[in-house]
Order: sequence, then C-alpha cells, then structure tokens
Amino acid sequence: MRLKQRLRHFLTEFELSYLNNSYDIIGDIAVTSIAEPLWQRRQLVGTAILSSNNRIKTVLARTGSYQGKARTTSFTCIVGQDRTTTMHMEHGLKLFVDLAETYFSPRMGVERQRIAKLIQPDEHILVMFSGIAPLPLAIANTGRCSSITAIEANPDAHACAVRNLALNKAADTINVIHGDVGEVIPSLPTTFDRVVMPHPHGAVTFIPEALSVLRRGGWLHWYCFHEKDGQEELMRSLARHCATESRTVKYGTTHLCGHCGRQTYRVCVDGCIL
Repeated sequence: MRLKQRLRHFLTEFELSYLNNSYDIIGDIAVTSIAEPLWQRRQLVGTAILSSNNRIKTVLARTGSYQGKARTTSFTCIVGQDRTTTMHMEHGLKLFVDLAETYFSPRMGVERQRIAKLIQPDEHILVMFSGIAPLPLAIANTGRCSSITAIEANPDAHACAVRNLALNKAADTINVIHGDVGEVIPSLPTTFDRVVMPHPHGAVTFIPEALSVLRRGGWLHWYCFHEKDGQEELMRSLARHCATESRTVKYGTTHLCGHCGRQTYRVCVDGCIL
C-alpha cells in the first residue's frame, strides 16, 4: 500500500499534498524527505514507513542537501533506532554503509550492473570517485577483468570500501587508493581499457585526467546531471574535451540512469575514445 493511502485518514488534504510518497531503503534503514509543513507530523510518517516493511528498523529524514566533494548530508532519526550505519545487500554483495559520512544511492544498483555487464575479458578498469566501492565490487563479481583500481578522496568512504572488500573477499582483486584523483592519476603506472567516473557533480573537470590514462580504443563512462532532452549536447561536450587532449570519440551514446529532479536526470555518457 502506498504511503499516502496508509495516511489518508490521519493527515489533512493539505498535509497529504506535501507528503513524499517515495523513500529509499538502504539495508534496514529507510531514508525519506519531510517537507516543512509536515515536520510536526514526522513521527506519524515515520511510523507508517516503519510498519510497511519488517526489514526496516530505522527511518531517517534528510535535513540538508547533498554537498561538498563527498556529497554527504545530514539526517534526523524520526522513528526507530537512532543510527546511520547499516549493512546493505545488492545483487549478492554485502555493503557496509555509513549514510552520515558517505554517499550511497541504492537507485544506482541497476546502473552498476549495466556497467558490470559491459566488461570484456582481461580488461584493466579504473573507477574514479569510487565511494564505498559498490561499482568496483560489482565489476569484480563478473570475474572477467584483469585488474580494478579504485580511487576515493573521502577517508570515511575509503574506510568503508576497505571493509566492503574484506566482506566480499575481494581484497586481492581490487586496489583501493585513498586520495584525490587529480593527484593520484599522474602516479599510476599503467593505462586502462575502461575508465568510469560515477560522480555526477564536477566529474567533467577531471575528463583530462581520465583520458590521460585511457588507452586508445578504450571506453570512458562519464556521469553528469542533465535534462532528458538535449543529450546530443553531452556528446558534443565530450568530443570537445577529447579534442583538447588530441583524442577523438569513435563511438558514443547516452544512457538515462534515473530521475533526480523536476527536469533533471542522472545521465551516463558512454564513449569509445581513440
């Protein structure tokens, strides 16, 4: 039963008009947004979410916006156990998450599987802005690539990544590096068949670094926020960045990865770069 249906006899029509009908479930934590006119009724909303799924032990309300390099935000526990850590399962992988200190979106699980299925045998993979390592682990789970290097600047996310590698027995498969990609990439001793940039905020500024370690004929996956229409402009933008580095796009396409706002989508630009 939808949340609005659960609460239609407890909230006024005015209050229902502000109710967010959707929420994310990460492990045993539900994460929602509560509009200001409903804030005094947050416990009622949280209890309805808690009772909707036996797995949920905690309901958190976002009390800030995602910001900074780490894209973290603040939360208030509105019902249940007051904590921000949980163990999330995604396609057979165990992921320890600290929502207060790291960024993680369960909605990107399908997209992580899409990228993993693109991997060809014996590829060398670089994942920039790798967070708690859900994408490197999804790629490693295919068993097809030769090596995976993952770079993350947030020390809390890096610590979670190290823990998640151990949880999934992948510590010998993935090389996780704590550092800023702009500083780490020049020191890398090899080039890569595929570079993934899953941070949609500001990743475009690091395309030159990505291209510097992407072999000719390799694939670049660049994520950004954009309107649903006009995605051809993203391909033109990638072509311009490649031309600046004396590279060309042999083949490219765009892929919608989820709705993020009224007119905004998370988009992945996939390009084979010569």
